[in-house]
Amino acid sequence: MGVIYVFLFFVISFVYIAFRNILIDSIGLLIAEIWQIASAAPDAVTFDNVLSGDFFRVLGGSLSDTLIDSFNTTVSSLITVLLIAVILMLLSFVLGGFLCRLSIRKSINKEETRRGFVAMLIRFFVAAVFTLILAVCIYYFLYSLFLLLALYLVFKAVALILEAKLIYFRDKKLKEMLTVKNIMLYVASSIVFFAVTLSFILLLWLTFNFFIAIAIGIPLIIYYTEIIRFTMVEYFRELFYK
Repeated sequence: MGVIYVFLFFVISFVYIAFRNILIDSIGLLIAEIWQIASAAPDAVTFDNVLSGDFFRVLGGSLSDTLIDSFNTTVSSLITVLLIAVILMLLSFVLGGFLCRLSIRKSINKEETRRGFVAMLIRFFVAAVFTLILAVCIYYFLYSLFLLLALYLVFKAVALILEAKLIYFRDKKLKEMLTVKNIMLYVASSIVFFAVTLSFILLLWLTFNFFIAIAIGIPLIIYYTEIIRFTMVEYFRELFYK
C-alpha cells in the first residue's frame, strides 16, 4: 500500500505540473500566433479583397488553422502525460505485488526460487494470450468482455496450478492438480472475492468519497492477486500431505 501511495502522490504531482506547464505554454504560444496574424492582416487589406471577401476568408482560415494546430498539439501532449502516468501506476502495482509476494514467501517452506523464472514465463504467456484475446474481442464484439473475463480466470487458474506444480510439487503428477474441480474452485473464489471487494469499495465510496474507496480498494485487489497464489499452494499441501 505504501508503494502505491508514494507512486500515486508522485503521479498526481507530475500530472498537475505537466498539465499546468503544457496549458500555459500552449495558451501563450496561441496568443502569440494570433497576435502575429492580426498584426500582419492590415498589410494584406485591399479594397478588392474586402469587397470579394477574400480578406476575411484568408484571415478566418489562418485563425482556424492556428486554433486547430494548437488544439491538436496540446491534446497530444496531455495524452502523452496521461500515458506516462498510467505506466507509472502500473509499475507501482507490479512493484507492490512483488514486495507483497516476497513477504509472503518468507512464511512458505520448501520453496525453490530458482524455478521462479519458469513461473514468470507462465504468467507472461497468460498475460500475452489474454491481451491478444482482449484486443480481438474489443474489435469484433465489445460485449464478449464478460466471456473474456471468465476465460481469463480459467487461464489464470491453469497458470497458477502449473506454477505450483513446477515450484512446490515436482513429485506430484500434473493430472492430480490440473483438474476441472480445482480450476472451478479458483474461478468461484475469484468471483466471490471480487464481489466482496467491489461491495466494500462501493460502501467506502458512499460513506466517504471515491478517492478513498480507490486508494483502499486497489491495494486490496493487488494483495488478492498475490495471496491467492500461496493460498493455492497451501490448498494442495493440505490435499496431499494431510
